[in-house]
Amino acid sequence: VLTQNFESGTPPAGWVSLKTGSGNLWTNVSFGSAYGGSGAAEYQYNSTNAANAYLISSGVALTAGTVYTITYWENTGSLSGSYPENLKVTVGTLQTIAGQTTTLQTLASLVNETYVQQTTTFTPGASGTYYFGWNCYSLANENYLDIDNILITCPVACTAPSTQASAFSVNTITATSMKVNWTRG
Repeated sequence: VLTQNFESGTPPAGWVSLKTGSGNLWTNVSFGSAYGGSGAAEYQYNSTNAANAYLISSGVALTAGTVYTITYWENTGSLSGSYPENLKVTVGTLQTIAGQTTTLQTLASLVNETYVQQTTTFTPGASGTYYFGWNCYSLANENYLDIDNILITCPVACTAPSTQASAFSVNTITATSMKVNWTRG
């Protein structure tokens, strides 16, 4: 459904990097901080301003009732467990901060020195276009937060379940058995 490895920069085509407050925006890092390949999205700390930066995906057409899995890799590059970063994964129907109306995952006080794979799920209540956001919301003067290799998938071929009813017909009934024909719609 969606794959992003940030090889072509941050934000990639169709994505946006937004913020509230005076902290920094998500940018691209390509000097060895990527999980795979040569690029990753990175929030760099601001020495005096707290982080509240969003990296919001391009629109993805989703089907109501289908469970979508969101997988990505994150790394804080934290030094000896210092400088914790906070991350939320959000979703909404607009590519704006206000449009990110549902929080799917909250990871507080991340201090991992290497990449860790994270996974969450989303089941839309209505079919339509959705935008996924990664929100760094840390204190001022913390460290870096990198994300890479985002993958949004669904089971099989992301098809809507059949709405056609199955047809049953009874052929014969005896005192001890019943023969039924079942036709799947």
